Amino acid sequence: MKTENILVVDDDKGYQEVVSMVLEDHYNVKTASCAEEALALLETNSFDLVLMDIMMPGMTGIEALKIIKSRWPGTEVIIITVIEDKDNVVNVIKNGAYDYIIKGCSPEDLLNRVSHLFEKITNSKKLKYLLQESKSVLFEDMLIGPSKASQKLIKELNLAANCDALCMLTGETGTGKDLAARFIHRNSARAEKPFVVVNLPAIPKDLVESILFGHERGAFTGAIQSQEGKFELADGGTIFLDEIGDLPLEHQMKLLRVIEDGEIERVGSNRKKYCNVRIITATSHQLEELIQEGAFRQDLYYRLKVMPIYVPALRERLDDIRPLTVHFLNVNAKKYGKKVCGCTNQVFDTLEEHAWKGNIRELSHLIERMIIYIPDQKEILDISDLPLELLVNSSEQNNGVGMVDKKDEFEKQLILRALVRNNFNRSSTARELKIPVETLRYRIKKFGISLGKLEVVG
Repeated sequence: MKTENILVVDDDKGYQEVVSMVLEDHYNVKTASCAEEALALLETNSFDLVLMDIMMPGMTGIEALKIIKSRWPGTEVIIITVIEDKDNVVNVIKNGAYDYIIKGCSPEDLLNRVSHLFEKITNSKKLKYLLQESKSVLFEDMLIGPSKASQKLIKELNLAANCDALCMLTGETGTGKDLAARFIHRNSARAEKPFVVVNLPAIPKDLVESILFGHERGAFTGAIQSQEGKFELADGGTIFLDEIGDLPLEHQMKLLRVIEDGEIERVGSNRKKYCNVRIITATSHQLEELIQEGAFRQDLYYRLKVMPIYVPALRERLDDIRPLTVHFLNVNAKKYGKKVCGCTNQVFDTLEEHAWKGNIRELSHLIERMIIYIPDQKEILDISDLPLELLVNSSEQNNGVGMVDKKDEFEKQLILRALVRNNFNRSSTARELKIPVETLRYRIKKFGISLGKLEVVG
């Protein structure tokens, strides 16, 4: 499938035909006999490369080069020249040409120059997205844990990675659906190709079509130049459409056509372009309800849901909390230059009792916040490092707990944290809490607080 588009510009009809014959087996080729005709074609067509003679009647190749690079900066230009003139070469490169070739060069040399250019463009796109992916604050390790739910998830993700079927990831916000998508891509045959993320809720409704499929210059107000869409950028790789339920109804039919035909069409263009892209979607919505409301197409839903994979909530995988906590602790200790290397059992117990409505993302942010606030020399996280609201929320989640019990649990945790901060010195603790030492002794006895050192777990 020929995907790159080349415009050959030369007033010599014979040379046009020769160059076209050399290139047309590998690329889509159009021709123009002068710079003015070339610029007119660029107004209505998308070209990846312009091969242009430097000396032509009317506008010269240098003049046309300046216009092309200012109006269509994504279009590369190779200048054709009769003789190798050093001043001309410097001039064309300075004005934005990618390369130059001598008229009469061998077909092999011409093909090599052009293929080298397109290889460079592909590698540049790949590097861009690999760098984007490497900056992610989340890690594949977050998906792995000893719980049955995690093991089931990993098994299903591996199955998805070993095929090219459309995959829909479902689950609550913060469960790591984006990680699951990355896991599938990194372990698939497309791993060396781009992984492009599209966060649909973040895109203004009137820009969705342009962002996904690209647009031509002048397609709408503000479209001062042609722009590739996310599908074109993902060509050969994977596109991850996050929160697919937020895709406006008016654009769903176009996505369905892309799935069925493998072709995209830029806004403002009637030219179709083939894209070899694996589509992974994710949603935290109940799409069946959106279908009933008429907000989501049923035919699109079934096309996207060839491989449905449920990413479980953190409360469904409690056995993973300890290894996940240790993972986040190690990552953030290294990130912020802290010496912390473990947690007490009381910390783990409290984390396991929490509801985790924000799932893995909430746990990740909580551990990062704790690491930021602890002293640089501290090596073990204890219950005094936990945010107060977590202690309160954990105590309130026990069924049948009355108002007095909640108050007592809150007071107990407050005293315990103060004791830890003051190395279990009752006088110092009482001063911090602004209560008499006798009152503190009474509360310690009432709540059964042990003054022994807390057990340390790495």
